Amino acid sequence: MHLLYLDDAGSVGNVHEQYLVLGGVCVFEAQSSWITRSLDRLEQNIDPANPHGVEFHASETFARRRKPWKGLSQDEARGTIKSVLDVLTNAYVGQVTDARREAEDQQMHQCEHMIGEAGRVGVRRSAGYRARHSDSPLPCPRVP
Repeated sequence: MHLLYLDDAGSVGNVHEQYLVLGGVCVFEAQSSWITRSLDRLEQNIDPANPHGVEFHASETFARRRKPWKGLSQDEARGTIKSVLDVLTNAYVGQVTDARREAEDQQMHQCEHMIGEAGRVGVRRSAGYRARHSDSPLPCPRVP
């Protein structure tokens, strides 16, 4: 089984935003335990007194206005985000045989399909919203 996490940035309803961004991560179910443990270690390094209170939000990390990010330098904040992204990148590193490579290629195809379907749903919702609110300055996208 695969797990798919999708997140968006922007708002269809906000006429002052030109873009709605949809991003996602798709992993084998078995990889989720390794990813969780790796992120737990990062949390422990960031706030040993309250590791489970750490949430990785890029905008809050970069802003450095609130604990545990307050007091970090800009380079330290960037390093934190890079460490989180490295966890996701390293989730795919391992012994790769031809059979495993083929399975991973198939997984990637399935993930791309799942993300594509989710994106189409978002575009349809976006187009429907904009059609109902004709005063929106953003053009309605054409849905395939």
